[in-house]
Amino acid sequence: MEYRPARRPSRAQQAAFDHPDVKAIVQAIVSKPELVLVKLAARAIIFDGKPDPDALYGLVGPGLWADDELGPVAERIVDAGVKIATAMPLDARKRRRGAVLERLVYTLVRSGGRGTVLREQEIRLDFNPRSRLQWSNAKEVLVDGAAFEVYECKADGLADVGDIDELSDIGTTAIAEGTNVRPTIAVFGSEAELRRRAVAWRMTETIYGVTTDGLLGLRSGLPQRPIRPA
Repeated sequence: MEYRPARRPSRAQQAAFDHPDVKAIVQAIVSKPELVLVKLAARAIIFDGKPDPDALYGLVGPGLWADDELGPVAERIVDAGVKIATAMPLDARKRRRGAVLERLVYTLVRSGGRGTVLREQEIRLDFNPRSRLQWSNAKEVLVDGAAFEVYECKADGLADVGDIDELSDIGTTAIAEGTNVRPTIAVFGSEAELRRRAVAWRMTETIYGVTTDGLLGLRSGLPQRPIRPA
C-alpha cells in the first residue's frame, strides 16, 4: 500500500494533539492501563457541569476516588479532562476532545510493536468505486506491518459518509494487492451504538470498530470486531 504525509497538515490539529491536557490524560491511562480510567477520560472530556469539588468527586465516584493506586491517576485525568471540556473557543474544545482519542490510539498501537506507526497519512486508492478519490484524506493513525492498519478516530462516534467510503476503498485496494488490511473506526462509545449507526453506512468491504471497551486491546493485537451494515 502506498501512502504519504498529509499535504495540508492542520496546525490547529497538531496543536491539539500536543496540548498538555491531552498528553496528561493519555500518559495517565498508559501509566495504569485500566478500562475504568479509559471510561473516566471519555466522560471527563464531555463534562458539562460546574467544575467544583463535589461535581468532580461525583464524576470519579467514591470507589475509584478512594483507591490508593488508581485514585491519584483518576484525579489527574479528571483535572485535565474538565479543562478540555470547558476550553474556549468551542473549536479548540472539539479538537482537543478528538486529540485525546487520536493520541491514545497512536500511543497504544505503538506500544504493540506491530510495525511502523505514523500519523496524518494519505493513502493511494487504486480502486475507488465509492470515494472516487485518487488519494484518501489524511487518516489519523496508520500502522504498516504484517497488517495494514488504518484508524479513523471519532471521539463523538460521528463518522460521515465520506469516512466510510474512503475506508471501504482502502479495503478494496488492499485486497486487490493481497494485503492484510484493517480499516478501523475508533470511537469513545459503546459497540451497540456504533453498530446502530453502521446500519446507515454503505460498506462493501469489512470495516472494523474499536470502542471504549476495546481500546486497550490495541496494545496487544489487531482490531477484531468487524462492523457490517444490516
